[in-house]
Amino acid sequence: MKKIIIPFLIGAVIVVGVVVILKSKKPISPKPSLEQPSTQINKLQGAVNVCDAFPKEKIGEFLGKEITKSEVATNEINPEPSCYYYLGTKTVYLELNQKGNINEQINGWKALNSTIKEETKIPLKNFVVYTQEGKVRRIYLIIDEKTFLTIDTWGLGLSEDEEISFASKLANYLKSEFGVK
Repeated sequence: MKKIIIPFLIGAVIVVGVVVILKSKKPISPKPSLEQPSTQINKLQGAVNVCDAFPKEKIGEFLGKEITKSEVATNEINPEPSCYYYLGTKTVYLELNQKGNINEQINGWKALNSTIKEETKIPLKNFVVYTQEGKVRRIYLIIDEKTFLTIDTWGLGLSEDEEISFASKLANYLKSEFGVK
């Protein structure tokens, strides 16, 4: 019996030793994951001033209208980086939500009986929120799993085509300037 137990114990000790050694080794080249966004996206995610990330001149160019001033909209009540762009007394509002859950936003709009569609003319994953009357209320450009840009031009009286065109130009800017895919 001792002849069987001793080789068994020696074998068990060797197996445990090999497992411990293998677990303690770190992989040579870890695979990239969604948790490790590219440097370009990190550049955008590090933005704390949306007015700087999206200069008023660019916003004016994308809208085809003159922006008279821009103003940081981030505050204690709204801690996400955001900016107001003024066209006289009317505003365009952009918010870079870096910690939110887009599904919470979408479900909130659905609770208000709004319609949500993805617009194929916008070259990024997106959600366009339509009122019960069929007007564009808000557009969300999806940057990655946890980051999205909220576009609100509600008070400007833009047509649906103008809203979609503006969002498309912003999406292209995100792709060219920040490497968003």
